[in-house]
Amino acid sequence: MTQNPLPASSEAAPPKKAKSNTQADDKYVPPVLKKIQGQLLDQGVEANLVGNLINLALETLSPGTLGDGEACRKSIVQLLGAELPVQRGAGRFLLGNVACLIGGSGGGKTSSTAKLALFYSETMNKKITWVCADTVRSGAVAEARAYADALGFNLKLVYTPEDLKDLTLGAGPDDLFLVDTPGCNPYSENQMIELGALLSELPKRCTYLVAPATIKESDLFQLSASLGVFHIDGVIITKLDETHSFGSVYNFARRNRIPLSYFAAGRDAARDLEVADPVRLASALFGKEWSK
Repeated sequence: MTQNPLPASSEAAPPKKAKSNTQADDKYVPPVLKKIQGQLLDQGVEANLVGNLINLALETLSPGTLGDGEACRKSIVQLLGAELPVQRGAGRFLLGNVACLIGGSGGGKTSSTAKLALFYSETMNKKITWVCADTVRSGAVAEARAYADALGFNLKLVYTPEDLKDLTLGAGPDDLFLVDTPGCNPYSENQMIELGALLSELPKRCTYLVAPATIKESDLFQLSASLGVFHIDGVIITKLDETHSFGSVYNFARRNRIPLSYFAAGRDAARDLEVADPVRLASALFGKEWSK
């Protein structure tokens, strides 16, 4: 993990909105850097971070770089990317043979399961079993079956935690069980208990938090704080193609410190899944949309 060049808060909660805390307000800021500052603030990047970033740029970048829009932006993007934790070995390494996807309702867990199933079967030659634990929500089983049938993966339904434990017994080294869990309301104690009972049957699992880029920053922190009790190994950010604003996701990734694992966009399982690249997310702060 890259060491952070800028100070970061240890709190795992979204900061209150504030004016930029920056000594650069009392300094001359070149127009190029001023434009970058405005872009980051418009995206919702934390004001204190932006202020520190501008000061660092003024102290370390050459006059030539500060006068060149593209060169200055690339330098700022590298600094922003260095702030973000990334899962070690994402895309080429799994903890055990079970990966569970957890998150709120409508966050993209099922489409992410499809993308990961295809990704792991193609890149690591894994024998995929799609496990649908979301057997109550209307249409969930039909959606999972449609994906699994289209992609040629074995689909198993589980109704109890014991079903899930029994299913994974005797798995071989090439077997991979991808568990699509029910959407969890972080404010519902009953749903949290049910999810906990399910996950407790798989102590050696790899657990991914699936979070959409369209979610409010405060809700994203709440979701992570509530589900964090289940020992999350990485974050999959979904629906990146459905927003032009990435500041909330960036703030969350920087402050929460759960490693980024994958980026997902669209519903096409055959594409639009990327191993997380912090520079990719930082660059999106200066673009109009998430595009290849």
